[in-house]
Amino acid sequence: MGVNKHIATQPIVFFLGAGSSVSLGMPTTLSFRQVLLNRSCKEDRWLITALYKAAACRYRLSEDSINLEQFLEFLHELRLGLWILSRSRLSKPVSSALAKIPFDSWAEADLKVNSVRWRILELLHEVCGDCSGQKVNQLWEPILTELQCVTNVFPIFTLNYDWAFEKLCIAHEDHFRLTDGFPSALGGNWSSGRFAKFEPSQNQVDICLFKLHGSTCWVGDIKSLGPLDSTRGRPKYGFESEESRPFEIVYPGYRREVWLGDESWSMPGLEGDMFISWTKQEPYSILYRYLDECLANTRVVVITGYAFGDNDINARFAKTFRENKWVHFVVLDPGRKWKKKLSDDLKEVWYEPPYRWTLDFMDLDPEAWNNRLHWIRGRFGTKVYTKSLLAKVGEILQTTAPQA
Repeated sequence: MGVNKHIATQPIVFFLGAGSSVSLGMPTTLSFRQVLLNRSCKEDRWLITALYKAAACRYRLSEDSINLEQFLEFLHELRLGLWILSRSRLSKPVSSALAKIPFDSWAEADLKVNSVRWRILELLHEVCGDCSGQKVNQLWEPILTELQCVTNVFPIFTLNYDWAFEKLCIAHEDHFRLTDGFPSALGGNWSSGRFAKFEPSQNQVDICLFKLHGSTCWVGDIKSLGPLDSTRGRPKYGFESEESRPFEIVYPGYRREVWLGDESWSMPGLEGDMFISWTKQEPYSILYRYLDECLANTRVVVITGYAFGDNDINARFAKTFRENKWVHFVVLDPGRKWKKKLSDDLKEVWYEPPYRWTLDFMDLDPEAWNNRLHWIRGRFGTKVYTKSLLAKVGEILQTTAPQA
């Protein structure tokens, strides 16, 4: 099935990371750690802290740099290691020495580690799920409405699991219309055909939403329960048992399986073919196909809240720079900072934008980046930030040649 040209040929594309939802009251993948510690019982905090330190050693990063997805993948790898060691029938003294955790058996160790993982999933649903449609409107309406002079159709690609745009389109259905593969913003069964049948609205702003890593309101194969009204409470989403798949989210390595003879290990509810990338399977394959097509045809890619930590996404950006000669990237990010003692005062010092360290990986001419990649330093949602974004997008569209 081909892609819908009404979606794939838009002049402006948005690409979002966790930082884009901070002003809605949601944690970033880094700050989630403190939420997890604050909402865990005292006896579990030491284990969570120790596991974060172990993950930092595993990925050769500082402890403060470990984000949620890296931590989840580390727990996945740790549980795999526990399973392999349990099948090796190691004695208690040997297993205790290797594990360096005070559990009587590897089975108990796995149970304890998995309890942390399970708590993460419950909290992820709680703090990165529901949000106010009015707050989302305050954040996005000034941007999208102002850009209506250019287009009424906005492809938005996000790595977030939250329900921000679903809530926006429910709360303001007279102004915004959602196309995300489901029958409506309230949920239903997913179908790629809904993208194929898309036609621009005559009197609404069209948001074409592509959740590249899934969502905390997706379940099964694939069905959306829709964003829930917090006043009605939330269903358990299958948190009663390990076998009940809680919701559909993906992160690096989450579908890995290991086969040993006639046995295999995987996390229940997260099974997948170990030889096929999850990006090649529905619904993700069509979502990434739209990402590639939109990048190939657009003139402005607006990136906010993304720290350029996904090499697969970065490779797509690099390919876009090489092959789409009209494209400009506008990165909205507060930058990186440290506190340095100057005289007797502690002052904030800002330095490289977030994407700078990825340039070597992308193997691109620095001059090309300097001319076509624009860093707007600030926090998403502020009036100054929004004004700078709109001015830069307008400048690019006015001064660059139209798409051939």
